[in-house]
Amino acid sequence: MNQYELLEPFDNKNAGFSRWTCANKNGRTYFLKEFLDPVYPTEESLSSELCQQRIRECEEYEKYIDLLGGMDIQVLGIGQNGHIGFNEPDSFLYSDTHVTGLTDSTMQANARFFSEDEVMPTKALTMGMGSIFKARKIIVMANGKAKRDAVRKLISGKITTECPVTFLNLHSDVTLICDKLAIED
Repeated sequence: MNQYELLEPFDNKNAGFSRWTCANKNGRTYFLKEFLDPVYPTEESLSSELCQQRIRECEEYEKYIDLLGGMDIQVLGIGQNGHIGFNEPDSFLYSDTHVTGLTDSTMQANARFFSEDEVMPTKALTMGMGSIFKARKIIVMANGKAKRDAVRKLISGKITTECPVTFLNLHSDVTLICDKLAIED
């Protein structure tokens, strides 16, 4: 996070955003949450003691979601390989918030966010599919030709762990927002 320039904290506790912050990186403004910022554990931080701490943080986050009764809205982007959050294509998916490995395609797509001096992370903390589904409304966004295959799989109605975004077909309130390149031939 040392690459982010702090703009201003947003401390309206009545709005439920007491731990959110606006930040700027490479001329783009981001609305960041303290826990939900992309957290990229290093290999060293996943040693047994720190790994247990990361697992506890994930469990605490799940408890917090449950304490709040879920979430009103979840806004997601679709990865080129169909991942949402960092729920990567695999033979299985996790339900709860967890530490996960990143696929080569996700690391390549996100390399633009890291300078040559920074080590590209191979792992991240992410909400699992069950955690995402605790939102009453899900908005999923896709832009560009590189997302076309994932968008097509989503709207096909077929569900597969090899394209996690397709699981959104099981949620009762999902809105897909995409540009023409992501949908047209």
